[in-house]
Amino acid sequence: MITYEQWNKAIISYFFEDGEPGQIVFLQTTAEMLSEIAATKLSDFNVVNAVESLTKVVREKVVLRDSVNLWTVNPPLSGDLWAEFSEREPPQIAFLALMVLAASMMETSEDVLHTNYYVPLNQFLFGEQRKGCPNGIHLWQIEKFWKHLQLWVEDQHHVEFYLTEGPQTQKHVWYPKSQCLISKHDRRSIYCFFRDRELTPVSEISDNQLEKFLDAWLRSSNLTKIKRYFSNESYRKSILNQVKSLLEHWDGEIPPEPPRGERQTIAPVNVEIRFDRFNDDVEIRYWFPTRGRDKVRCNTNPLEIQCLQPSHLEKWFQPVIDNR
Repeated sequence: MITYEQWNKAIISYFFEDGEPGQIVFLQTTAEMLSEIAATKLSDFNVVNAVESLTKVVREKVVLRDSVNLWTVNPPLSGDLWAEFSEREPPQIAFLALMVLAASMMETSEDVLHTNYYVPLNQFLFGEQRKGCPNGIHLWQIEKFWKHLQLWVEDQHHVEFYLTEGPQTQKHVWYPKSQCLISKHDRRSIYCFFRDRELTPVSEISDNQLEKFLDAWLRSSNLTKIKRYFSNESYRKSILNQVKSLLEHWDGEIPPEPPRGERQTIAPVNVEIRFDRFNDDVEIRYWFPTRGRDKVRCNTNPLEIQCLQPSHLEKWFQPVIDNR
């Protein structure tokens, strides 16, 4: 029976051991990639379903009752994170690989929230449909997992392990940039590419043909970001894998273009209520980013405030309200 440690070692061997010095590498674990790892590095075990196998060993390793116990895969951080590394293999890699697998499913998930990779991740870990960060996962700890792995790979294998962090407002767990090259906004354009080439989920097209068609189509498109990354061999295969995944899950429909005109912005509003104990006056202040506007309209609210206008203080808004 295959163990967590054997999967951990196989993933290390596949991604990091054969790289050229200075080469940029990614921990890019899609379902297809896991099958290739199982076939080449775990051939003695005759793994039938690589995703199920990895999910099973990770679940047995880190899930305790209804929560994730990250200490079971905690890397040897002896004091300072930047301390000299030993040759001991980081135990967190198989767990991170499962998280990246969930991230690779992010663009094809029915849940289109920014954190939708948590949906497949919860399914992997608990076998249930849940939203939100799984119980027991602390993002500061995950950040240390990734940083430790990055330093260990560069120290032991002399390759550059590339990471990117999600926007500060979203606080994603860290995952490689190769997993998020095609944004939700760009998917509509990719669907148009499928329609232009008359491609369907059952089209018999080789990877080489798809690459040539996509390359020619991108040259005449306005997808600057994808076009730039597609010209880089380090990202090219990642984009092709994501395009293939989108095609496999495409229902033949192209979502309508977002409406033109005034752009609606949603922002958190901080409220401060000030009471004057001597004359019973009440002052309510609202603070939020103005984004260059001199007036912000409000949706229906209990205080019947119709709009907020800036006072003499920068970014402060003081509405006129009925004190009753």
